[in-house]
Amino acid sequence: MTPLAPPPAPVPPPLLDLSDLASAIEALWQQTAADGNEHGACIIQGATGRALDHEVCGTPTGITPPHRVADHADHIGFFHTHPLRSGGSEQWGFSPTDFAGIIEDGCRLSVARNGQHVYAVVRPDDVLARPLTHAEVDDFLRVFLDCSQQFADPAAAEREANQRLCGQLGLWLFAGPAGQPLQREVP
Repeated sequence: MTPLAPPPAPVPPPLLDLSDLASAIEALWQQTAADGNEHGACIIQGATGRALDHEVCGTPTGITPPHRVADHADHIGFFHTHPLRSGGSEQWGFSPTDFAGIIEDGCRLSVARNGQHVYAVVRPDDVLARPLTHAEVDDFLRVFLDCSQQFADPAAAEREANQRLCGQLGLWLFAGPAGQPLQREVP
């Protein structure tokens, strides 16, 4: 008897359309622009589509979702903002802490608005949500630190770190201007 081949890995689409969330994303970004704090909300999948709900306000350097995504059947992820840096530049993508939350909290879709750009990470079905060890979380930070030593431009370093972590973790990364479909970056 011939063993069955494993099913093929899912193929990510070239574009990710977040137009159903665009006005809610813009409203939370405007709050960040006004007060300099991270703002966020759970991404809910309802019968009529996706929406943001359970809004929370963080600090200038972090935010905590109100609950784990995996604890609610209709929750598929978390959206949050990153304020502009002190010099007015935008962070590129997600932070090491964001990556830990994506895996540990069970996010299927994580979205960040950083200035005039939006970033999304999709966790495909073959990548399981799970607790992370301290060593794994430290490795996420190490990737960012290594990239910051390789690239003088902070945004270029963050982009490379996001791409590397998504590749290592089997996540799909998308990026683009706010209000437009996001382009696939990884894989």
